[in-house]
Amino acid sequence: MVENQNKWNKVFKSGSKLTIVEVDKNYRIVISKEIRKIIPIKPGQKIYLLTVGGEIILIPLPEDVNKELDKLIGDIHWNRKVREEAEKYLLSTVSENIHE
Repeated sequence: MVENQNKWNKVFKSGSKLTIVEVDKNYRIVISKEIRKIIPIKPGQKIYLLTVGGEIILIPLPEDVNKELDKLIGDIHWNRKVREEAEKYLLSTVSENIHE
């Protein structure tokens, strides 16, 4: 366990925090107050659970995903033509992947 913690300490940048938590009998974990101060999450908030090899990474989703996406990609206006073009592209991509 110490080897694993040392490995991750090298990966993390300054300001990151690594803590040890215990999994209860219902496979739940408690995120400590110390971590919640760094990564503000709220009860009921959705979190991505990503597995990498034999390890787990938790990534909090923003409360308003649409608002965060709008910040990243701006305002997108859909119309029938744009939607049809997007559908054609997706269908061609799927078709190409099926034939590979």
